[in-house]
Amino acid sequence: MNKFFLLIILFWSNFIFSQKIETESLVNCFTKDFLPKDFKYYNLLDKSFRADFDVYYLNESIENSGLKIPFFGKDDFINSKSEINWNDYNLEKAHIFSEDKIHKFKSALYEYILVDKKIGQKKFDSIISNKKYNQIVVKINPYWNEDEKVKERHKELKNQEDKIEKENRDFYSISSPIFSVDKKFAIIYYRDCCHTNGYLYIYSNNNWEEYLHFYRLISN
Repeated sequence: MNKFFLLIILFWSNFIFSQKIETESLVNCFTKDFLPKDFKYYNLLDKSFRADFDVYYLNESIENSGLKIPFFGKDDFINSKSEINWNDYNLEKAHIFSEDKIHKFKSALYEYILVDKKIGQKKFDSIISNKKYNQIVVKINPYWNEDEKVKERHKELKNQEDKIEKENRDFYSISSPIFSVDKKFAIIYYRDCCHTNGYLYIYSNNNWEEYLHFYRLISN
């Protein structure tokens, strides 16, 4: 009986280790594809998200793309319900943070706080220290017309962005990968400040390669 349970434990240990290696390999190939090539590192949210994957939508995208591969069935993929902690994985260039610690700047929607140029320094510092990450404080002349105010907003946004390393201007969240039963294909998504993108990857020549960019969502 003890030997039986030991075999079960060894089996599951090897299975979990194999899954981890596959996931690391996929994510490292994936991030090389979508990250800017000059990034020295990228900021990653520590927890994966579960993608709302629809195999019928994938098949429609395959048909529209003209790819000559069979359509997938809903049982062709293993959609794990588990959340991944990326701290447990060896991900190249990844700087991993929790939601409350990760660097934030870029946003799908900025909110501008307009203040009089003559505002006192103490009051201005208080506004700066209490603003949200996507709020931009802009000093203006209250007598400016709307075009002048818009121009100053854009100028201040650019000034703030230029003060931040390009790697720290945005952060990424990566989905738990969804592997096909035969392990030849995988579904994986990423999110940044303003988009969610989903991809079909294929395992070829001992490497994961992008096969189809099938999902795009722009944040409002």
